[in-house]
Amino acid sequence: TLAADFGPKRLKMVREEMIRRGGSRRYINAAVGRIRRAFRWAAAEELIPGRAATDLAALAPLQKGRSAAREKPAVGPVADAQVEAALAFLSPRFGAVVRFMRLTGCRPGEALALRVEDVDRSDPDCWLYKPSRHKTEHRDRERVVFVGPRARAVLSPWLAKAGSGAVFGSNRENFRRAIRDACEKAGVPSFAPNQLRHSF
Repeated sequence: TLAADFGPKRLKMVREEMIRRGGSRRYINAAVGRIRRAFRWAAAEELIPGRAATDLAALAPLQKGRSAAREKPAVGPVADAQVEAALAFLSPRFGAVVRFMRLTGCRPGEALALRVEDVDRSDPDCWLYKPSRHKTEHRDRERVVFVGPRARAVLSPWLAKAGSGAVFGSNRENFRRAIRDACEKAGVPSFAPNQLRHSF
């Protein structure tokens, strides 16, 4: 189908196929949003008529309880006992990331991207971690993670070891896999890294 001919009815067909394949309502709404943004970009570049992008906005997002799309349960906290059991089987580095997240409430991506230069240590009572990249930066919002005494005790040796640049130097997939493997060895249900933020 030519992009200029792809209107709300066709977008709805795509969405129905996502529902048929078992996508969750929130995932499908996000995917449809990405399609709309692609069309808006193409219209702004004058690659397609502007109407092709604006017409897609007519399709309302799926509402909770009003569609056949499955509802994905909200991410909840993870029990402390579960985390403690997994920590026994995590590497020192990933163990430090887990502890740091539990004590600060930062997101997995923020913890893994932490650089020495991003930590303001001028106040001895409370350090400030200002991630260079974060989820709401496109809205021109500053993100500050407060690093109190217990989190400082976890972070200090890793800052000293790094000297400069990346502190933990890993990616989310490796972190997620390490947690899953540690939980399996500990004989406890696995948890997602983001659940640590909710535990905080």
